[in-house]
Amino acid sequence: MPAPIPGEEAEQNAACNYFWPKAVETVRQHRAHLLIVVMPLTSNVAAPVAVMSLYSKLVCACLADDNALGIYTSGTVFAPDFYQEMCNPLRRGELPIMAWIFVGLYSDESGSNAYTIGLEQFNKMEMEILASQHEPNELFATLCGICDYIIANDVILRDGETIGFSDDEKLAITRSPRVAGIATETLKIAY
Repeated sequence: MPAPIPGEEAEQNAACNYFWPKAVETVRQHRAHLLIVVMPLTSNVAAPVAVMSLYSKLVCACLADDNALGIYTSGTVFAPDFYQEMCNPLRRGELPIMAWIFVGLYSDESGSNAYTIGLEQFNKMEMEILASQHEPNELFATLCGICDYIIANDVILRDGETIGFSDDEKLAITRSPRVAGIATETLKIAY
């Protein structure tokens, strides 16, 4: 498209990227954009992972161009080199969770909070951790770990269930209207 993304949408979402301090400043310079869409050919359960893998490979190829300023996906804008590095797990047959799922982090008077953007493209509900007393980096790691598990194993989490990373850990799951992010409802992980 021979024009910037309208309505300063890219700039607003670039402000969410805590990995790239100059995201907004860089994104303001864009004068055109590409739209990349990969459509599944089947209703195969593995299709979302295959579709996103192909999507990521196409994006990485486009980001190799010297004129590429970033990639706007999953509710944020990533620097080209960061996105390409986050896609390296694909070469090892692993999922590039950090390239596919944005984990938003914020703090308020109740504690640390986190939310996901990107799980819906895998037919999964977005998740949130609210009012946690854990450090933000722990929330980030926990949500990335859960995302990796549910995408890799095609797991559907449900209201009233628990999830954990050990036999002893049981994090309660509840479904309710979102607090942050873009989904209407999310799964809240008690962490």
